[in-house]
Amino acid sequence: MLDSKNKKSNIFLIVSLIALLILFFILPLSNDDFRHGASGMIINFMRYLNGRYLGNAISIWLAASTIFRVITKTIVVILFLLLIKKMLNIKNNAYLLIFLMLIMAMPKELFRQVIPFNAGYANYVIPIVGIMIAVYIHLGNVELKNNFFTFCISFGLGIFNSLFMEHYTIFNLILSMYLLVYNYKKNKKLNSIYLYFFIGSIIGTFVMFSNYNYIQIFNSDDFQSYRSLDLSKDLLTKPFIIISDAFINNLILNLTITLLVSTLYFKKIRQKNNDSVIKLVMMFIYFYAIYLLMKFTNPGLLTSDHYVNLIKIFEAIITLLFYICLTFILYKTKLFNKDERYRYIFYIVSIILLLGPLTVVTPLWPRCYLIIYFIKTLFIIDLMLSMEKNKIILIDRSLNFVIILIIIQIIYYFTIYGEIFINNSKRIGIVYTAIKEGNQIIYVEPLPNQEYIHGTICTEYDRKVFKEFYKIPDDVLVEINCNN
Repeated sequence: MLDSKNKKSNIFLIVSLIALLILFFILPLSNDDFRHGASGMIINFMRYLNGRYLGNAISIWLAASTIFRVITKTIVVILFLLLIKKMLNIKNNAYLLIFLMLIMAMPKELFRQVIPFNAGYANYVIPIVGIMIAVYIHLGNVELKNNFFTFCISFGLGIFNSLFMEHYTIFNLILSMYLLVYNYKKNKKLNSIYLYFFIGSIIGTFVMFSNYNYIQIFNSDDFQSYRSLDLSKDLLTKPFIIISDAFINNLILNLTITLLVSTLYFKKIRQKNNDSVIKLVMMFIYFYAIYLLMKFTNPGLLTSDHYVNLIKIFEAIITLLFYICLTFILYKTKLFNKDERYRYIFYIVSIILLLGPLTVVTPLWPRCYLIIYFIKTLFIIDLMLSMEKNKIILIDRSLNFVIILIIIQIIYYFTIYGEIFINNSKRIGIVYTAIKEGNQIIYVEPLPNQEYIHGTICTEYDRKVFKEFYKIPDDVLVEINCNN
């Protein structure tokens, strides 16, 4: 019976990966993708963008080549699955299915900024792989041989992890320093592999932040005009706003955590210890879940232009209380061994270190919190593994339900992006035909389901980069019906 369940998990894991490959193929270019894919950007991007050298370069390649885009995005997903499987010692691939399902259930605004949007994928998704490799070696207690090859890999990984997003770079530098000190204290000697990783991280951090544009940003003179350091009096409220934005919209993850904690309470705590404090903690956990459901079904709940920050502060406080209550319940179960407790603490500290730098940066987009979403998903899988090990849950009993949810997700995204793909193909054909015929006016329609695309050709910037990408002459007018 177990073998048949594993076989079913493996089959649907392959089906899910094939579905993702097809999805990556039909996703449209938009916004900065047009700019990055236009000729000449590969020469100028280092000077005129920022210190995200690898992120910018990869986003250019993703936009310029469909084959490279599809293969790269698919390989990144496979690497995530392999790293998680190794790090958490997963035997049953049903957990990998759950991981994919939870990742694809991310909020719509976050999804459109990091999955179809190639610049978002390159800068926010791909570097997580590099960070995961370092974390896997540490949490998985991987023993590496000290030789020239591993030294080069460690050194290169430190540089690689530093040339994408700024808060990733800062986190990677702190991580490399911590791993070096931790292993020195543990083994009473300096580990050359972690030393080279630390040196690479220092060099990568220097290369990123020595970019001229960061000096401009620090001096409030950013040529792109939208980025700046926020050191105003609002800095006291900024952490609360960030916590709210990073956690409150993750409905599926928060409800999944609530379900798992509720299962722990009823199966392990209630029978042995059901005092008033524990009941109060569980009541608050349920209150938080109910609030999220009400907010999701009624977006106008607790919204006011005059009290935006106060509402954010309220949501941040109840979010912090929710995770304090979660930690309390996990502690009360007394089920988790030393390694599991260490991993949970590692997740918490990582989230704090990743959110910290964002308190002094503006503006912030949902994609800035992708790595927080990833860590929460990783925590859920880790928690489920611990619960199954202690015979609190049996994941195979939920396999059919998980498969049904994944099938629904596949149908949902294929319906949305399939319609976009068909209309985008027609639009591209119209553009190329008009250019070939020498038309002075090109009539195009915006793509459907625009809430699932980052950017639209209805703005001045998007029209400009759209013309650049398709090499539409400057004297040709692009007429867009943006009233639909």
